[in-house]
Amino acid sequence: MAELRSGSYAKYLGGEFPLHPNILDRQTKWMIWGDESGNVCVKYDLVHQVHYLPITPDQVESAYRLETWARYKGYDFFVRGYDKENDTYGLSIPWEMSKELVLHLFGITRRYGHDDDTPFFKDVEFEDIWELRSPIEGFRFVGPEKVYLKKEGVWLDEFV
Repeated sequence: MAELRSGSYAKYLGGEFPLHPNILDRQTKWMIWGDESGNVCVKYDLVHQVHYLPITPDQVESAYRLETWARYKGYDFFVRGYDKENDTYGLSIPWEMSKELVLHLFGITRRYGHDDDTPFFKDVEFEDIWELRSPIEGFRFVGPEKVYLKKEGVWLDEFV
């Protein structure tokens, strides 16, 4: 199964890396995080224990904010979180959804501001799972905007 992600990402030298505001050395406004191999991210911050590389937008092939979404019983939901212990994914219920529909779909009565209202499900219960990508101001964005990980109940080969 694919890792479900969210946050900002940059494509750099053929790889995809988490993209963050540069709070470590302030040489540039942005930085990418890497792993301990140091192949791309050549600096190491002892306090934050992260390998990083300060970058500018012109060095990046493409950058985007990424959200993971899932279709459950015909409705689209933002994937809010992952419960590793139970291998389940939490769905964010939009406030526009009627109380009756929430009760019908999830068997719960939603209460404002309560995290325990987040329903969790195994990935097999989702018809579709996709990443929704949107441009980050100042960076190039090379699509697509929507990348399916699972379509019509079947995981796509590259994400299994």
